[in-house]
Amino acid sequence: MAVSTETLRVELLGLRDRLKAELAEVESQIGGLLKLKSDLTNRLAAAEQVLAAEFPESDPGVTRPTRSAERLVRLNKRGPVTCSYDVLKAAGHPMHVKAILAELYAMGFRSNARRPDAMLSGTLRQSSRFRPCGHDTWALAEWPEEVCKSKAEA
Repeated sequence: MAVSTETLRVELLGLRDRLKAELAEVESQIGGLLKLKSDLTNRLAAAEQVLAAEFPESDPGVTRPTRSAERLVRLNKRGPVTCSYDVLKAAGHPMHVKAILAELYAMGFRSNARRPDAMLSGTLRQSSRFRPCGHDTWALAEWPEEVCKSKAEA
């Protein structure tokens, strides 16, 4: 039985249309899978950051992300807020965040933040024990307001 060229042409055009539709469906599914992969990758990185920050000695076989949680990792028993308080109390005057950070490093703290000074400023801003005293300069909240003003004039 001979198939006419017109019939063959119509069948091939139909096949082409079905294949295009299947390809579009597969591409749609791939897009969804790529989004799912991206979401899972982000969730895994966040979980690894928390794990590295809270339990730095656990599971040494796990590769930690290079941009891990932006916080100070303490190598002593007191936290960065308490130690920052002690640094300012000992100095007796407001200090720039980089000077506070240098003292924290001397106390054994290490930072895995890209901008440790910005991270420390954010941490101090959240505590009621500190008061901003100019650009990136901090004072103790218990000090009188004049301490900030005299430091700004100096």
